[in-house]
Amino acid sequence: MILSIVTVVKNDITRLIKTIESLKYYYNDKNFEHIIVDGKSTDNTSNIIKKIKQENKNILFKSSQDNGIYDAMNVGIDLSNGDFIL
Repeated sequence: MILSIVTVVKNDITRLIKTIESLKYYYNDKNFEHIIVDGKSTDNTSNIIKKIKQENKNILFKSSQDNGIYDAMNVGIDLSNGDFIL
């Protein structure tokens, strides 16, 4: 059973890092994945997440133009491998 957590972000790297820090305990669990969907941020989010992703294989990351928060959430759901998605 896999638990997927989808986080949607755009130009808010500070809170995204807090979210990542709160989930770090689970990053080594093979039954967990963290999907981060970025709406083409201009605050260097993509580069920072790519570095963090190198250390944490449980992170799936996609940065693309979207049509709003609900569209981005649906992108995260589509990327998910989880039996449960939060």
